[in-house]
Amino acid sequence: MLKPMENNYREVKSLDGLWAFWVDFDGVGYKKGYFKGLPPEVARPITVPSSYNDIFSDPRIKNHVGDVWYERRVLVPRSYGDRRVVLRFGSVSHHATVWIDGFEVAHHYGGFTPFEIDITHLVRAGNYFTIVVCCNNDLFLETSKLGLAVNADPSTASSENRNLSHISSASAAPLSPFPSGFNFAGIQRSVQLVYTPYQFIDDLTVVHEVSPDLKKAKVQVSLFARDMAGSNLNSQQLSPLMRRRLEIKKYELDRQRFVLTSFNLKLTDLKGNVVAEGHSAVVPIAPTNCRHCPKRFRCARSPFKVTAPPISPDARLEDLKHIVVDSSAPIGAEAMISSVPVAKTVTGVAGNAADFMDNSYGTQLQVVTRPDSHNKNLSSKERAEAAVREGERQERLDRAKAISGQVATRAVNASGNTADYAGYADGSSNGNDGHYYENCGHYGEGTDEEAIMESGLDAEPWPDIELWSFKRPTSDDKEAEAIMAEHVSLEGCKYRGKVTLQVTNPILWQPGDSYLYFLEVELKSGDLTVDSYTLRVGIRSVEIKGQQLFINHKPFYMKGVSRTEDSELRGQAFDYVTMIHDQSLMGLLGANAFRTAHNPFSEEQMDYADYKGLVVIDEAPALCWYRPELINERVQLAHKKTIAELINRDKNHPCVVMWSIATEPDGALADKNSQDGADGLLVRNYLQPIVSYARRLDSTRPLTLVNMQDARSNEALVDLFDVLCVKFCDSDLSKQIPAQDLALLTEYLRQEILPWFAYKKPVMISEYGVDTLAGFYSVTGERGSEEFQIKWLELCHQVFKDNVSIVGEFLTFADINPVLGVRRDSRKGIFTRDRHPKSAVFTLTEHFSSMG
Repeated sequence: MLKPMENNYREVKSLDGLWAFWVDFDGVGYKKGYFKGLPPEVARPITVPSSYNDIFSDPRIKNHVGDVWYERRVLVPRSYGDRRVVLRFGSVSHHATVWIDGFEVAHHYGGFTPFEIDITHLVRAGNYFTIVVCCNNDLFLETSKLGLAVNADPSTASSENRNLSHISSASAAPLSPFPSGFNFAGIQRSVQLVYTPYQFIDDLTVVHEVSPDLKKAKVQVSLFARDMAGSNLNSQQLSPLMRRRLEIKKYELDRQRFVLTSFNLKLTDLKGNVVAEGHSAVVPIAPTNCRHCPKRFRCARSPFKVTAPPISPDARLEDLKHIVVDSSAPIGAEAMISSVPVAKTVTGVAGNAADFMDNSYGTQLQVVTRPDSHNKNLSSKERAEAAVREGERQERLDRAKAISGQVATRAVNASGNTADYAGYADGSSNGNDGHYYENCGHYGEGTDEEAIMESGLDAEPWPDIELWSFKRPTSDDKEAEAIMAEHVSLEGCKYRGKVTLQVTNPILWQPGDSYLYFLEVELKSGDLTVDSYTLRVGIRSVEIKGQQLFINHKPFYMKGVSRTEDSELRGQAFDYVTMIHDQSLMGLLGANAFRTAHNPFSEEQMDYADYKGLVVIDEAPALCWYRPELINERVQLAHKKTIAELINRDKNHPCVVMWSIATEPDGALADKNSQDGADGLLVRNYLQPIVSYARRLDSTRPLTLVNMQDARSNEALVDLFDVLCVKFCDSDLSKQIPAQDLALLTEYLRQEILPWFAYKKPVMISEYGVDTLAGFYSVTGERGSEEFQIKWLELCHQVFKDNVSIVGEFLTFADINPVLGVRRDSRKGIFTRDRHPKSAVFTLTEHFSSMG
């Protein structure tokens, strides 16, 4: 997803400022039809972007969990009648539903990544339109970075403050902000109206390679364009007014369509000199036909989308009815019911209940196009083989019809080879009225991952969206064709291109000394420029060699801070003043890196880090949800989607040198079930597909898991990651040592970190703060005092200095807003929440400066 920019072909209108706002304490907004607009008598003004919690004096608003509503009226200038109009939200925490003039246009889950909506067909140039947003901050595992405190008992969690604990309808488990974090919510980043041509540059990905002598660089650019004139904008399901709007828009699109021919690229330096250029042909990407797409029964855009009855959470594949079909026998032979269990490799996460939704695309066998056995283009042998396959499928269908529930089927051919399938049957005892819906792929073949990066964010199942609804199949394609004609698609035609630029004697982007080129991309129709986009590009390399991190082929040590987007009044909302001030304080410390704890920061923060030459560990909002009773395939799918949105947004930032894909799986790892220590198989089976997926999305950056603690507990995970992050804190064990016994504390810290070096991987200290109350002084250096914080940092720095495999350290930057009533505070920062320094600031400054 490209960040909006302005040039001769694109324009951006900020919608930041005052919006109408209403808190739905009683959950009646939908019943009252507030999605059409907020009545003036109930609305109050609010600033966007902001977290609504700290703005008002009403404590009910501060601690509100549930729906809040926003409204804004916007004018589309008459001169923009020939433009594509896109509404873009930087983030809405945690679940957003958006309406335009009463038409529901989008859902988005997750409060830290942007989403956009093409509203071209819904607005008219010269007229006003109304935006209404319902923002919900319920804590779902599938939607939020906020997890359950690992030591909390779900059966006893309760609080009068709803911001502390409440029931998640997605996981049916009480969720609390953790660790000691407040559940900030609202439209927390900028809202923009973006105008682009109808044929436009949709996305681009830049990958760098730098030669070892630093004298040559290769910049590979993958490009994607979209032509909205290819959209199907007809639908019989819409109102006459909306159909008329679509017909007019379709006419406008056709009238302005150009034949796209090439992508032209030019890389220029800060003085405007061209250092490299190239071009690529515009290659059409074959459109997906919903009928033949394997995801057609699952995709929200597909007219064939169906829903299934809920699956028992206790169901296991081993317990499913298992049908064996012998395809070597004559078709129609009686099938056998087998009790042979399905292999363990196809069970759910760590052997949990397998989720039918996880690897089912739902091929509906009754809706069949012309069979291959009738295809005259095939040889007689190929047609015979196709007939056997079709007979086998029909056999599975017929035998499964009489079963109700989940079904596993195994086809056995004459050679004894087997193929396992899974499906759902809603049959009756006679088998005549039943239907069998089977997965497209065999067990273990394919997942939803390839579809996650698609632009529409409602294309995957989510907790409160109806996932499946069975429709009675027909013997021919007439009904399918009719449904297809009613399908509204705003995807348009897609195009791609690829260009490799060679740069001689490049000026590299270096930590602390950034240099950003201008990459100008033009979408051409012959000699005519249809669209243009400019991206700031920093050329640099990142790699892991042995136990060291290298940037531009030189060892690099991260002198960093762990930052959280949290400030007074604004909450987690982006604010330029806070950003510049925080970066200034980092400069005072001598820091060269920061972690985005525990969620992606705003795009403005990443741009500024590019400009300042700050190294960033970009962290996904996946904190502390790894309890055995909580994680499952649905949460795993949502986690993958979060990773996809994060990487898709920040992939071109040179400041990002590492992805942190998860945080603190302590609860599961602490569940000891073997003499060798904590068994991490549960977390491993959950994380391994996510790690593989992240590497496919970006193979150029290392991966890490933030805040591992005990080396023995994490043994099952360390091989998955490139860099090992260690959390160095004043734990319950270390607190048994008197604060004045510095020698014993030092030895304890050394013993904590030594086991990590046995894995022969780079080790990074992701956190080593200690709770400190600003203004609390103690002659004897008691815990909680500013004197003890200084002693603690000095001990840690000595231990770090003695171990060359440590590639970086991150101290908590500032205190965060605590949730009143929790057992643990959040005062580990070296600055207070309002950015006043504690005494340890000068200790850290001296430490960083001594390292050069």
